[in-house]
Amino acid sequence: MLFSIIIPSYNYASRITFAIESVLNQPGDDFEIIVVDDGSTDNTKDIVGRYCDLNKGVVKYFFQKNNGPSSARNNGVKQSKGEYILFLDADDQLLENALNIFRNFIQKSPQTDFVFGGHISVYDNGVTKIHKAPPLSNNNEKNFMDFLRKRFGSISHGSVIMKRHIFDKLEYPCDIRNNEDIVIFSHIFLLYNCASFKEPVASIFKHKDSLRHNLETVRVAGTKVTDIIFNPDILPPHLMKMRDEFYSKRCLSQFRLLYLANNYKEAKDMYHRAISVYRRNIFKASYLRKYLKMRMQMF
Repeated sequence: MLFSIIIPSYNYASRITFAIESVLNQPGDDFEIIVVDDGSTDNTKDIVGRYCDLNKGVVKYFFQKNNGPSSARNNGVKQSKGEYILFLDADDQLLENALNIFRNFIQKSPQTDFVFGGHISVYDNGVTKIHKAPPLSNNNEKNFMDFLRKRFGSISHGSVIMKRHIFDKLEYPCDIRNNEDIVIFSHIFLLYNCASFKEPVASIFKHKDSLRHNLETVRVAGTKVTDIIFNPDILPPHLMKMRDEFYSKRCLSQFRLLYLANNYKEAKDMYHRAISVYRRNIFKASYLRKYLKMRMQMF
């Protein structure tokens, strides 16, 4: 078995058929589809069950109590048999021939542990945007820092495959429900052989009510994400100096969401925290403009 496509799902019965069929329509017979139902209360089980009956041994369904996407992904890895793992969100889709593109890359570069391609963002209003994956450095520490500084742009589940053995050492953090991908991707860039190609392989559907934009989950994840990434058991001491810079950027991201939610008092406090931790970020013009505009509106 070459690929295990793991689809974590929570109340996505209305969309998951598109995700599953986008995988079943791929050429080849060297993959399995594992749906991990994270405690859905809709008819996800019935929908996926039909695919299991029609595609015995290919589509598999596992139910767990609601514990968040990290737990569902970790559970999916435990149930998987493939050499490579691909996580596909329940409302996203693989593009035609995506697995063939990955197969060709693997054949040419079998030593690579983590491979990501481009993707297409699809917004609620029908607008689409192509994101091409950037080239990587041969220096793992540079890749780690560039990723945290967002120099790679957007990397999404669905456009990434990773060797199963990575999860002998790492796992998705279950105590946060937002930005868990940043945690594991950053550690993979530091610890493993990574590569990229520009071609898009997945459609990623962007929703205003997605978990990434849920203000409450962002609040909870804010400091924890920094603490988990800058784990002294994983990072060498000289990389720990980047902690304040990253935490400041996390605070700025929360400031932006609070600002957009018109929660000006909390937004002001978050902006002050960001600048006090890493003063250079005061020169980030887009955040400074929002801060000054907000202060004018507060008076």
